[in-house]
Amino acid sequence: MPCGHFEGGRLCRCTAVRGLLVPSLYERERYCLSEQPERCPTFRARALRDDALPEEVYYALWLPWAEGREESAARLGLGGDDDDDRPLDVPEAHAAL
Repeated sequence: MPCGHFEGGRLCRCTAVRGLLVPSLYERERYCLSEQPERCPTFRARALRDDALPEEVYYALWLPWAEGREESAARLGLGGDDDDDRPLDVPEAHAAL
């Protein structure tokens, strides 16, 4: 069952993020349209905030060079090559945005 934040159609978008955010093909296949959309980092961050995420928080979750990503992974015990599919938590620096 698709994620509740995913709006399909002519122009798909993720309503978990403020504005018009089109999830990448990777995100759509792996999370938005999967049987377990709750594994998505964006879904999890939205659930923690109980509000739509600013784009800055979204990009901090998905970009590998985003500040705080490694610290979040270490705090959650998500290191190493075998954990590539596991979502990361919202970096503390961006949790209040």
